[in-house]
Amino acid sequence: MTITVEAKLTTPDNYPALEQCAALFSRLERLLFIALYARGEKLTDAKRRFITEHRITARQFNSIHKQLSAKVDSWREVRKLNLATVEVQIAKTQAAIDRAEGVRPKKLAGAPPEWRRPW
Repeated sequence: MTITVEAKLTTPDNYPALEQCAALFSRLERLLFIALYARGEKLTDAKRRFITEHRITARQFNSIHKQLSAKVDSWREVRKLNLATVEVQIAKTQAAIDRAEGVRPKKLAGAPPEWRRPW
């Protein structure tokens, strides 16, 4: 049976041990990224291997995997937003080039209508 213990640290004597734990989990997260996303290893095989090689519990592995998958999902969403922004910038740049060359610009699909002054 595993229990979770909560404690408040009053002195910085435990900081070196906590820093070592953080360094270990960070290294394991990078290794798991390589195993799952670079090598394409199955999650169950990676879990079995990590538990035996690095002597961590299944709960620790699950925590590392959950954190890694959240980071990868976040990266994918940001990438979509960045691609959309770049596409808009490309369209605006192309329109500026066309205006400079004297070519009438094309209307962009989904672009807002041009606002004209009534006078």
